[in-house]
Parts: sequence; structure tokens; C-alpha cells
Amino acid sequence: MPAWGSSRSANRCRYAPSAYRRHAARQRDPALLPARAQRDAALIPEVQRVYDANLRVYGAVKVGRQLLRKGVAVARCSVARLMCRLGLQGAGRGKGMRSRVPDATAACPLDV
Repeated sequence: MPAWGSSRSANRCRYAPSAYRRHAARQRDPALLPARAQRDAALIPEVQRVYDANLRVYGAVKVGRQLLRKGVAVARCSVARLMCRLGLQGAGRGKGMRSRVPDATAACPLDV
């Protein structure tokens, strides 16, 4: 008998059998997921809806405030984490990003 348990998948990935079984059970039944994961699953559509409804320019602070106005109790840090996971980003201010990488092929100016 292998040292890491009897499950073939657990042996192949070197997971403890109890961790593998817990993961498999959570995949089958989402009610077994941790409370934070369940809350995130419920909040993701709300965050996406508010972000899309406001022309995709709201950042985490404004999305969080809008959710609070609608009666959804959520912390700003949770909204920021979910927006990062979804790849959402508010509109930036100013002139935008500026590269500091010099062009090696450009001619150097003459010294005066």
C-alpha cells in the first residue's frame, strides 16, 4: 500500500487522501464550500452587474458604495478582491501609463 493513501488520483498528485476527498465532495456539492466561497459566488454577479451598469468606469470603492445603496452588505476590500479576480478595473485618471523604456534604435541627440 502506498504511503500517501489508496486513491489513484491522490497518489499521482501527492495529496493527502482526506484533502482529496474533501475537495471532491466540495466539487459535487457547493453547499460544502467555505462560507467565504459561497458568499463570493453570490456577490460576483452583483459586482459585475454594477460595474457594467456604470459604463465600466467604477472602481472598487464606487462599486462597493453602490452595492451598499442597493442593500447588499459588502466590504470594500471584498469588492476589490472580487474585481481583481474578475479582471475588472475602474477608469484611471490623468494621461495614463507612460513607458520609461528607451528606444535602442533611436538616434541619440548631439551634445551642445
